[in-house]
Amino acid sequence: MAATTLTTPAQATVHGCSGTVCIYVNGHSDYVSYAHAQNYQHPYFGHFHLYGVGFSMKSPTQHWRYKSKWQIDVKKYFPDRSVFCAEAWENGRLLGRPCAEIRI
Repeated sequence: MAATTLTTPAQATVHGCSGTVCIYVNGHSDYVSYAHAQNYQHPYFGHFHLYGVGFSMKSPTQHWRYKSKWQIDVKKYFPDRSVFCAEAWENGRLLGRPCAEIRI
């Protein structure tokens, strides 16, 4: 599982990519506003899964266009070094699992 770490202090905005999937987590300090997952390979039929400390959400299973993203509102405070991950699934096959760690 690949993890991307932001080194700027007091910042909750981080991102990372693995396989054909990227995750973007937006916030400030220890507060996360939203997170989104995005597929960069091709259109696919499947779902996204976003998860981290205290939450786990799956998108509807549907057709996703190239570069489509699925965003969730998080609106929570998290401890330093909290990890957020995204997955994209197509026909039971994992397309990628990027993770991003908040560093305060």
